[in-house]
Amino acid sequence: MAAEILPVIYLARHGETAWSVTGQHTGLTDLPLTGRGELNAKRLGKRLAGLVFAKVFTSPLQRAVRTCELAGFGAAAEVDPDLVEWNYGDYEGLRTVEIHAKRPDWQLFRDGCPNGESVLARSAMKMIYPARRCGFGMILGTLATDGRQKCKNRRYLSIRFSVPCS
Repeated sequence: MAAEILPVIYLARHGETAWSVTGQHTGLTDLPLTGRGELNAKRLGKRLAGLVFAKVFTSPLQRAVRTCELAGFGAAAEVDPDLVEWNYGDYEGLRTVEIHAKRPDWQLFRDGCPNGESVLARSAMKMIYPARRCGFGMILGTLATDGRQKCKNRRYLSIRFSVPCS
């Protein structure tokens, strides 16, 4: 039996925004990149230089679109609304410490957000489904995501992983 060939997927977090600096939960609020965020996006382009992607997807939020543009992939990008950030509902714009003052045991991925998304509504498949529909090849997605759970220092998050394409 031949080994299954899996596509390669690169996910890039958007560059810094004012709210990522202050630690505010940023979901659907459409914030621009800071100057540092624009510099981060250009650096991402240098890191990805020479790679050829079969597809490039971006969230419609300006922080993701601009990151994609500054990284050099804007012309190839397809805007995909399913890549938009988590809907924080009543917690939009709040810092975790402010939420914990009202609800000390709150955990985003366990509890979700009042008047926002639940954990079930925001599955990993929702974030990677575009890759599953495009066939084999390398794919770049720029996501509007705060990345706090996986990137505590709020620096650029880029992940390379493979998923079955069926």
